[in-house]
Amino acid sequence: MIIYPLIVAAVSAIFGLRVAGQYRRRRRPHQVLWAVSLAMSFIASVSYALTLATGNSPFWFRTYYLFGALLMPAYMGTGSLYLGYSRRTGNIVLLAVIVLSVLGAVLLAAAPIDQVALATLDGGPGTGVIKAGAWLPILIIMNTYGLAAVVWVALASGWRASKRRAAPGMTTGNVLLTLGVIILGAAGTAARLGSGGYFWLTMTAGWVVTYAGFEVIDRTHARGHATAAQNY
Repeated sequence: MIIYPLIVAAVSAIFGLRVAGQYRRRRRPHQVLWAVSLAMSFIASVSYALTLATGNSPFWFRTYYLFGALLMPAYMGTGSLYLGYSRRTGNIVLLAVIVLSVLGAVLLAAAPIDQVALATLDGGPGTGVIKAGAWLPILIIMNTYGLAAVVWVALASGWRASKRRAAPGMTTGNVLLTLGVIILGAAGTAARLGSGGYFWLTMTAGWVVTYAGFEVIDRTHARGHATAAQNY
C-alpha cells in the first residue's frame, strides 16, 4: 500500500510546483495558500510512507496526521476564499485558521497514541491511532470548512463562466476540480466513519482529478491570453 501515498506525494509536488510557478508570474495570494497546502499534502504523504518504511514510527505518523488531516484542507480552502472573495475576507479567515492550526497542532502533539492500532496500521488511514481528544473537534471544523470553501468557490466560478459563455474549459475545469475535492473529502469522511479500506486509492484518484481540473483551467487561461495577443 506504500505505492499510493508515493503517487499522492508525486502529484502534490507537481501540482505545487505548477501553482508556485503561477505565483511567480501573477503574485496572487490564493496561489501562495494553494502552494502551501500542496506542500503540506506532499509532506503528509511522504511521512505516511516513512511511517510504514520505519516500522510504524509514531513521529512520522504524527507528522502525517498533522499536515494531512489537520492542516492541509483548511489552507487550501482559505486559498479558494482569497480567489472568490476580497483580500480582507481572506485575511480575517486566514488569521482564524492560523490560530486553530497552532491550537490543534499543540493538542495533537500532546495526545497519546494507541500503540496497538499503530502497530496494525498496514496501509490504512490511521483513524484511532491518535486517541481522541480536544484536537478532534478542531480537525473536523478545519476539514469541513476547507472542503466547503474549495467546492463553493469552484462551483461559483464554474457557474459564472457558463453564464458569461466563457471558454468551455473554464466550466469543465471547475467541475473536475470540484469533483476531485469531493472525492478527497469522501476519503476522509469514510476513514473517520471506520470505512477506510480504500483510503489511499481514493486519495490518489481525488488528487489526480483535482490536478486535472487545475490544468484544464490553466490551459484555457493560456489559450485565452494567446488569442487576445494575436487579435491585438
